[in-house]
Order: sequence, then structure tokens, then C-alpha cells
Amino acid sequence: MDVFFKDIEYQKQFDKYGFVKIKMFTEDEVNIFKEFYKSLSIHDEIKYGFSVSIDQMNDEVRMRLNTFFKSQVFPRFEQFLNHPKYFTGSFMIKEPYPTGTVAAHQDWTFVEEEIFQSLMCWISLDKTDITNGAMAFLKGSHRFFDQVRGFPCPLVPEPVEEYRYKLMPYLNVIDTEPGEVLIFDNKTIHGSFPNTSDKTRHGISITLTQASADFIAYYLNPTINGKYELIKYKVEDDFFDKYNNPKFHQFFKNKKLLEDLVEIERIALTPQKKDWNALQVLLNENENYFNNANEEKFGKLICEQEKWHLQELSKFRNNTKEPLLQRIKKKYFS
Repeated sequence: MDVFFKDIEYQKQFDKYGFVKIKMFTEDEVNIFKEFYKSLSIHDEIKYGFSVSIDQMNDEVRMRLNTFFKSQVFPRFEQFLNHPKYFTGSFMIKEPYPTGTVAAHQDWTFVEEEIFQSLMCWISLDKTDITNGAMAFLKGSHRFFDQVRGFPCPLVPEPVEEYRYKLMPYLNVIDTEPGEVLIFDNKTIHGSFPNTSDKTRHGISITLTQASADFIAYYLNPTINGKYELIKYKVEDDFFDKYNNPKFHQFFKNKKLLEDLVEIERIALTPQKKDWNALQVLLNENENYFNNANEEKFGKLICEQEKWHLQELSKFRNNTKEPLLQRIKKKYFS
């Protein structure tokens, strides 16, 4: 793979841990970004505690967002990265709600990952720490799994889904100052604890890759029953002007394919699994240790949210024969 970072020390940290923190934006720039967010008048309407502007159903709002991110935010990355190519951007907002845990997960697959890397660049617009939902990572976890991740979420099984809440106490919380950026591989397992402060936490995510890479997306075939078949599409950088996860759910519910995109191939997905003991070995080898303080502070909240999340997952998939859902029902609803 090509060297992504111009600074070799940043590249070494990124290769080892799967993420790196860099100061990239000034206080004045951060204030401009926050003022733009206020001008959009978009809110966490369902009161979950975490919202992303990319999920807005209004196409014009998403186009306005991407135009802003591409012209006003993305150019700064060209100073730090070799030949980056913009894909999409989103505000990542954590309201002060106790239910706002974002459980350990990986992001979607956007490139041929055996050849290229795609990066999520999380821009901190506020001072963040454990109290208001700072970003947190499993070190080295970009090497844990090599399964593709597709739409719609959470219908497509993820390698970490069985342990996504169990992994939370192992996450390394990274405090940030406004203007600092956390750059991480889309394969890196990450999440965040709820915002238990009394103020909203603001962030921006920019997704990018190398200029030589083509963008792709995987979509769960809605016309196939009884197995997971993913359709691989070639996509352009206006993909999220037209689509987002809520729209994929609508398409899937109506058994519609993405006919305006170029289909590359169809693959049968066999979800990758590791037993907990094997995963613990990887955690320890990569310096991820159980944090008793975070478990004591958030364990009860996370347990309740896990129960809700798994109920919702069961509704989404509507497949009582799936082994994971059988274990869920036995654990919580027997």
C-alpha cells in the first residue's frame, strides 16, 4: 500500500495502532464550522443521543453539506496526506443523553482494502474526554478482521457485532482539543461512551482515500432469502448526495436494487467470527486492557442499551433461526 502520511512518524503510529491524532485546524476555523452547523437547523429528533448529518433524508441538505466539507474542510488534509481523494463528510453530534453509547464497530467498506485504505478523519470541534463522548479505539484492530462491511446497517452482519458492547471497557479513550483530528482506518474498531455532560459535543467526519483508488459500496441483495449475498457497486464521490443508510433501508424493504449504479459482482458473505478467547489474545497483544473505571461508570447504562440494541437488531433481521439471535433471546428474554 502507498504511504498515506507525509510525516513518517504519523505513518508509523497509524500503521501500528490504526489511528493517529494531529492538530490541523485553528480555533477560528472551528468556530466557522460550528456556525455552519447551526445554520442547518438539524437536530437529534429521535433523542437517541447521537446523530449524523449524513442520515438527513433531504438530498439538498446533504449536497450542501458535501459542498461545504469538500471546499472548506478537505483541502487541509492535502497538507498532511499524500494525494488524498474526498468521498464524503458529516457532522457527528452527541447530545447530552445517557443512551448515546456508540458501541464498538467498524465503518463501511469503500475501497478494495487488500490494495488501498480508506480513512475516517474525525475533527474535534469541542474539547472532548470520557464525560462527553470522546472517540475511543482498539489499538491495532485494523488487523483483526478482513471482512467487507456493507449497507444497510445493521442488516449486514459485522465481525464484531456479537461483542460490540463487551468490547467497550477495552476501548482507549482519546481526549481531544478543538481543531485536533483523529485519523483512523475504516477497519479500526472504534466507538464512544455517552455524553453525560450538560453540553452538546460537536465533531465532523471526513472520509477519504488515495487518489488512485476507486470507490465501491456493498449492498445486501434484498431479493435473496436465507443467505447473505452482497452486490458490489462502483460508486462516485457524489454517492452520499443520492444515498444514505436510511434510504438503503427503504430500498431493501421494497426489494429494490441500485439500478443507477454500475454492478461489479455479487459475493456470498460468510460472516467472520472469532471466539472471545481468541479476541482477548488479540486485545492483549495490541495493548488493549480492561478499564475497570469505565466499566464501573458506564457498565449499567451500556447493559441496558445493549438489551435495547439487540431487540432492535432482532426486529431488523426478522430471522429467529440466526445463531446470534438465538443466543440473544436466551440471554435476555427467556
